[in-house]
Amino acid sequence: MNKVKILIVAVIALVLLNIGLIVFMKVMKSRGFSNSRGGMRAMIIKKLDFDAQQQVQFEAAVKIHKAKIDSLDQVQKNTKESLFSQLTQPEVNERAKDSLITVLAENQKVIENAHFEHFRKMKSLCKTPEQQEKFKALVKELGEMFARRRMMHQEDRSKVN
Repeated sequence: MNKVKILIVAVIALVLLNIGLIVFMKVMKSRGFSNSRGGMRAMIIKKLDFDAQQQVQFEAAVKIHKAKIDSLDQVQKNTKESLFSQLTQPEVNERAKDSLITVLAENQKVIENAHFEHFRKMKSLCKTPEQQEKFKALVKELGEMFARRRMMHQEDRSKVN
């Protein structure tokens, strides 16, 4: 094969890869994997058919929840940094290590409880029986979405190891 044919094949392959990537990104976005926070909010508002007042209350709840989770995530990050800094010491302080792991576990419990309470607040915003039913469906859908994200995250971590 001469250089021109190789170049043509390479260009066609790149075009096909780009098309495939665009399709893949559209599919992921339509499944709720959008990187924009507004995407998830808009999806929830639409699925629950929130009126204007409910939307304002929902946005306020999201703002409070996000601030709380950001703070708790920072605690997790700092605690993990402290934990792994033990590895830089000539000898690991087992008591400090165990204490830091306990703090991580307790903080994770607080995070999970904050998520649960956030969704409980969302449920309380649903006024009509129709919205309550839509909320039940949404909870199931979100549970599956979070499970997929967790699995994808675990797969990414296993590739590193």
